[in-house]
Parts: sequence; structure tokens; C-alpha cells
Amino acid sequence: MSAVKLATRYAKSLLDLAIEQGKADEVYQDQLYLKEVIRASREFNLLLSNPIIHPDKKIKALQSVLKGKISDLTMSFLTLLVKKSREVFLKEMVESFLRQYDAYKHITPVKVISAAPLDKQLVDRLLTRLKQQAQLEEIRLETAVDSTVIGGFILQYGDKKYDASIARALNLARKRMDDNAYLKKLR
Repeated sequence: MSAVKLATRYAKSLLDLAIEQGKADEVYQDQLYLKEVIRASREFNLLLSNPIIHPDKKIKALQSVLKGKISDLTMSFLTLLVKKSREVFLKEMVESFLRQYDAYKHITPVKVISAAPLDKQLVDRLLTRLKQQAQLEEIRLETAVDSTVIGGFILQYGDKKYDASIARALNLARKRMDDNAYLKKLR
């Protein structure tokens, strides 16, 4: 079974159980915390991926590191992963859980890339318009700054991309000039 399928199944099981117990939001916060720990701690990743470390020692280490920082439900889930030797897929499971939670809550992740940080009022107007036109219920915004955009912005959500960047406009103008039959004759 592929890592993606495995991660999706485990994440769905955790989400279903969390919903059933009324703890979906709490487990979501746990997953955000785990995502940050996985990103920031090389030692944590080495612990999970080391096949030499006995599962009981991994469980004790996880409990000592995470106790009081995540819910009992999430700790039980991590214990199950270690007992089933699936802890190496934790990163993929966390990512899958976050995506499935967003779908459950009708939250659409939106990424806006610009050459410089955007004004809050502009972002608010942009998101209000996007909500209306795309009929989105709720948006989770992620912003990024990329100087290669030159100006304007690139907006991405789902499988859609709206590129209103100056870099794109310049590339289109360059392409039109390259394709222009009149200009080709002059060369």
C-alpha cells in the first residue's frame, strides 16, 4: 500500500473518531502542533524513523515529549501508530488530516503570492470578492512574498490559479512579440 493511501486512511479514521467524540477542533490543534514539531525537530524525526529503537521506548519518548501538549485521543493515536509500525508515515498522516479537516469544515486554503507584503484592506477586499465569485464558505489564507512576481499577485486555491502578476504580463508581451509575423520579418 502506498504511503499516501495509508496516510489518508489513518487520518480519516482519526478524524472520524474525533468527530464522533466531539473533539475534532482539539485534534486539529494537535495536528498543527505535530506538524510544527515534525518541521522543527530533526531528533523527533530520527526517533520516529529509527527501526532499531523498540516500539515501547518510542512510545515512552513520545509521551515524555508530548504529554500535556496534545490531547489523550491524539496520544492514543500515536501509540497505535508505533505499535503498528506506521510512525514513519506520521508527517503524511498529519498533512492528510489537515486537508480532510478543511474539507469537513468547508474551509478552502488560499495562497496569495506577491512581490511585497499586501495591505490588509486589499487582502480583505480580494478575499471577499473571491468568496462571492467562487462561492466559498470560509477561507484559510496563506501569504508569501516572492520578488520574481515583480508586482501584482498570484492567487491559488484548489486546482485554480489566478495570475495577475507583472512577471506574467511581461512574459505574455514577450511571447506576443516573438510570435508577431511583422516583427519576425524585420529581424
